[in-house]
Amino acid sequence: MAHARIRFLLDHVVPSGPVLRAGDDTVTEHPGPKVFGQGRHRDGVRSSHRFTADRWGHTWVAISGLVKRPFARRPWALPVVVAWYRPPEWDRAHGTRQKTPAHCARRLLARLIRGFPQRHVIFVGDMGYGTRETARFCPHHRRHLTIVSQCYGDAAWDAPPPPRTCHTMGRPRVQGRQWASPQEVVAKTATRTRLMVAWSGGTTRAIEVVTGTGHWYRIGEARGEVRWVYAPDGTGTHGDEHGLTTALRLCPQRIVACYPPRWSIETTFQACRAYLKRASPQGYGQQKVFQSC
Repeated sequence: MAHARIRFLLDHVVPSGPVLRAGDDTVTEHPGPKVFGQGRHRDGVRSSHRFTADRWGHTWVAISGLVKRPFARRPWALPVVVAWYRPPEWDRAHGTRQKTPAHCARRLLARLIRGFPQRHVIFVGDMGYGTRETARFCPHHRRHLTIVSQCYGDAAWDAPPPPRTCHTMGRPRVQGRQWASPQEVVAKTATRTRLMVAWSGGTTRAIEVVTGTGHWYRIGEARGEVRWVYAPDGTGTHGDEHGLTTALRLCPQRIVACYPPRWSIETTFQACRAYLKRASPQGYGQQKVFQSC
């Protein structure tokens, strides 16, 4: 059924060009000792930097297609594939390996790539989906997948390994020296590139950006190369943002413009709770829980 929905959207709504997908996870509340797969999850809507609100229920990772219609000012986020994030208690009880929401999103993206190899997907996620594992996952599918997400300003980037010379003994180096973090680069940069980018609600905004590249490396794993962008807010209505992408040739204007449409998925989650009652399953068995999503 998901394959049929995606095929319909690609044939009638997005017939050509890259396909913009938004991914995020949402918590549906369903407490009770006999509810299948329920766990204690952090509620991102009610939580803040100083306070963490927990909810008993299920976490669902959804990937939606961002569809722009001529009669709407902002794109619609239409869910196409959904995965259940298993809580750590469930994995410990059943002896399975714990998978993060970012891991669940990569599995869903792999299904989309295998099912529709002729289309290129630009996946937009928040900071939790811009991980080292994701940066290493994309180069294997660079013809079909590009990741755009937020990142931390103090992220640790490395330089590429130096070239091996004929006089060097031992194994070749796999990691170069550590580069400055995006915050340090921004503090030392006097001139910034001024751009006019598309913003949420069909508007445009003038911003000044600083960009650079870096490598993510972890012992025993391959390197992941990314391009980062710093986009300060000059109006005072939003915070300064750091973003990254696995497409090194993607221009900063395109990187910044890809992220604001992602917020449409939050509207979709709210509408599903308010009108479709997707967050209120009536039963506690496995079949009822999965039917509620």
